[in-house]
Amino acid sequence: LEHLPNGNLFLGWFSGTAEGQTNVSIVLAHLPFGSSRWSSAVLVSRRPGFSNQNPVLFYDNVTKIFHLYHSQQPADQGESKSNIWHLVSTDEGESWSQPVEAFSQPGSFDRNRIVVTQPSGDILFPVYFSDINENSAIEISSDQLRTWKGYPISGSNDLIQPSVIQLPGTNRFKAFFRDKRAEWIYSSLSSDGGRTWTIPQRTALPNNDAAIQALVLMSGAVVLAFNDEISGRNSISIALSDDEGDTWRYVRKLEPEVGGKLDVEYSYPSVLQTPDGDIHVTYTYDRETIKYN
Repeated sequence: LEHLPNGNLFLGWFSGTAEGQTNVSIVLAHLPFGSSRWSSAVLVSRRPGFSNQNPVLFYDNVTKIFHLYHSQQPADQGESKSNIWHLVSTDEGESWSQPVEAFSQPGSFDRNRIVVTQPSGDILFPVYFSDINENSAIEISSDQLRTWKGYPISGSNDLIQPSVIQLPGTNRFKAFFRDKRAEWIYSSLSSDGGRTWTIPQRTALPNNDAAIQALVLMSGAVVLAFNDEISGRNSISIALSDDEGDTWRYVRKLEPEVGGKLDVEYSYPSVLQTPDGDIHVTYTYDRETIKYN
């Protein structure tokens, strides 16, 4: 999910026959400001013989450029040859450039939100690598995405898809991780703008080896969308913390709804707060469509 200055919401996802297969493509839809109806999906990135996945949207308020990053891997060859590609829009998502390679390291993937640091203006891009150890890193740009420098997160083996937040009123950052071992969500701290990180420690929230996403609200509270279980993907929740993500006093189940189906998969959430204070959550609904709350 991404919010534009004109009030429109944009949503990106990958669509196709199955993850990792040929012609899996990146599509976008938008919710016009003041409307309750999403647009039809528009295809923006496809490459025959490859699988495009994991779109990340980022609107740069300095340059007024709308960015789209996504992973790309040869079809049916696993994830070890993936890399990350980049498209831009200069007309608020009306049209997009042709994709170009942004990060060439084999096994590179993105998943979670890009963060603009305050007050430096550095831009943090959480990434991870699908190789023997499966670990995470932070790419940092100090020149509005023209160049990047990578900073590995020590001790992050089997911990992927970091979701990074800047802790309110500080120059400290916290990353939350998906656990490939399907045990717990882990977290790590940085006090130098994302360049070095503490060894990740487990939180009190379970993880089922599925994606998560964290966000700092206007109030300073932290929310985290996740599957509240260690096996299966049959429920999805949002948790709220009032102590920088150290503890989670409140957990609200989003799915299944009361009386809803118990055998539906819910996964890969995204969470965003718009200037009016509303909190928006999207997630995959049974690997068939996207649900918006």
